[in-house]
Amino acid sequence: MTFRTHIAFATTVALPGLIYLHSIHAITAQEFIALVVTISIGSLLPDLDHTQSYISKKIPILPQIIAFFTSHRGFTHSVSGIIAATVTFTAIALFFSLPLILVVGFMVGYILHILGDAMTVSGVKVCCGYKLYLVPKPLRFRVGSSKEKVYFAIFSALISLETLFAVSTLSEKFIPLLYASLHMFTK
Repeated sequence: MTFRTHIAFATTVALPGLIYLHSIHAITAQEFIALVVTISIGSLLPDLDHTQSYISKKIPILPQIIAFFTSHRGFTHSVSGIIAATVTFTAIALFFSLPLILVVGFMVGYILHILGDAMTVSGVKVCCGYKLYLVPKPLRFRVGSSKEKVYFAIFSALISLETLFAVSTLSEKFIPLLYASLHMFTK
């Protein structure tokens, strides 16, 4: 999946839950925005194992180190990688006294990245050589293909519908923040 499709997929899947959590006052508007942003960033992080990925081009040195130890869709796309990322993000959050809700956002995005890659023809080896596919074979796509562009369009349309739902149910102060966060990574 391209970075745009990863963000769109993660946002499409996460928004209904976030809207619900906000509607029952389980999270504030600021936490909602923080979660949308961290889920979007988290949805790119497993591709730090590929030196030419969008996220790797934004972060110096780290991708080369990771790629030295693992292949693309290797460790960073596995259950072990999820555990290692969770421990790492938690340690960073605790060390810098950051809210742990940020770790939740990063990890939701991280896991959704892997599920997104499981929609491709390559699938993802998540554990013990087991290859995960999220959709039936006829619905799988190659990265960058016209079929992926159709998925991106569908996810984008769903985000629009979810946003319209949010507009109709959530406070007006919240909506400009939502739009800003959704479009931050798509430009």
